[in-house]
Amino acid sequence: MKLNKYEEKHNAYLRENGAECTVLLKKDGHFPLKKAGEVHKRFFVTNI
Repeated sequence: MKLNKYEEKHNAYLRENGAECTVLLKKDGHFPLKKAGEVHKRFFVTNI
């Protein structure tokens, strides 16, 4: 399937910035950290 130019641009933006905008929640919908603070580890999950 051929993507439109705006879709290609959108996908490229998401590949570059998507990990910075991702929040993982527990199955019950709660945030997994006990208190607010800086997260020092980053994990990247890709399926490309």
